[in-house]
Amino acid sequence: MKRFLAAAAIAMAGLPALASNDDIVKVKSFSDVATTMDRLEAAVTGAGANVFARVDHAAGAASVDMELAPTQVLIFGNPKIGTRAMRDDPVAGLFLPMKVLVYRDGAGQVLFRGRDISGLGPAARARRGIVRTFERAELFPDLDVAEHVRLAVQARRRRGSRMLGLASADRAVLARTAAILDAAGLGAHAETAVTALSRAVRRRLEVAMMMAMEPALCLFEAPMAGLARDDAAGILGLIAAMNRRDGRTILLVEHDMDPITDIADRILVMEAGWLVADGPPEAVQAAPPDMDPAAGLAAAHG
Repeated sequence: MKRFLAAAAIAMAGLPALASNDDIVKVKSFSDVATTMDRLEAAVTGAGANVFARVDHAAGAASVDMELAPTQVLIFGNPKIGTRAMRDDPVAGLFLPMKVLVYRDGAGQVLFRGRDISGLGPAARARRGIVRTFERAELFPDLDVAEHVRLAVQARRRRGSRMLGLASADRAVLARTAAILDAAGLGAHAETAVTALSRAVRRRLEVAMMMAMEPALCLFEAPMAGLARDDAAGILGLIAAMNRRDGRTILLVEHDMDPITDIADRILVMEAGWLVADGPPEAVQAAPPDMDPAAGLAAAHG
């Protein structure tokens, strides 16, 4: 996730000739640079200040065939306030008018429960309660359905995969495995090798493994892709149950928006990488008809 920062130099009479980092206030924005600047400009003019200039540094770089990450500067002030400050100390004129710099931070940052997880690998993120599926099921070809779920149960209990042979002696693991198989509608497939499963059943198995991990955040990538309508409805039913019965937060990416509106609390619509709609399903459905929802990102919050 890219961060967009607004850095404002706070000008006051009596400051030294060059402002230090301590004199700069940085604030994160979750909108793009242009949108953030539009809102800042509206707020400044709404407060009665004058906007003297808005400089688009990226556009300037493009005009000389150079590249620069989106960066804009807003120059504004209130002559009444500025004049009083300069009467008290002419040096204040070095810092007036005020400036706000809005730029894209190329480093980016991903926060989960207030902690930065940007540099963590899949295993470390899973230990922190984030589990995901892919559009193409990632399963072990040599294991049957029950063994897949049993491994996930063991992983939740902080046991290594080498414990597979000892799992039969652990009644709690077996009981939990059986309960998840039943909840996912996989009881009849418990001893079936994954290579013999249909696409729909493989997808159910992925959901069952996620249920076994008991994550705080479940990420799904196109869970309905390639499924018949009835099978897709069954998968969405399992996902909805994880949210409403188990309290899991669900984030899923899906191109077929109609079924998503039945289970999502919030829908974000993206087009060409830009966020074009964000709100409850009924609000997004009422969006302008010229919107082209190239990809839908639905989030159901636990």
